[in-house]
Amino acid sequence: ICSMKNFQLVKILFFLLLMVSLNTQTTNATTVEERPAYINGGDDGLLRDLYCYLSTVSLSQSDSIKGKCIFTFAISKNGIIDVETIKLARKTTLPDEYVNAAKEAVKHLGKFKPGKMNGIPKKVWYNLPIIYPIPLDKIITSE
Repeated sequence: ICSMKNFQLVKILFFLLLMVSLNTQTTNATTVEERPAYINGGDDGLLRDLYCYLSTVSLSQSDSIKGKCIFTFAISKNGIIDVETIKLARKTTLPDEYVNAAKEAVKHLGKFKPGKMNGIPKKVWYNLPIIYPIPLDKIITSE
């Protein structure tokens, strides 16, 4: 009987610790009530700036390359991309030169309105997929 009570007590403590651990992780600058927003036009502006930069980079065979890469990076509580945190999260069959160009494009993005938790700006992790070929509807052309 004594060992059964101890087992139940250990089980309860384990679940309490697990719950505390999960709460700590989800509030540690990744889960926010208000997500970051790109100042220069929101999501559409972000894609426009990203793909306009990529269109200026001369890449060979750009029309025939198809694929996607996803970058993850931190947006500081000041709304600036921390370039030291930019990491390739996933790549398909893209050549390295296209992945490197995409990383450079992320580095050149502008400022964000920071993510907030309880009204306080927080560091937030952001995932950004980049596809090739460059979507022509995202590029501003001069007429």
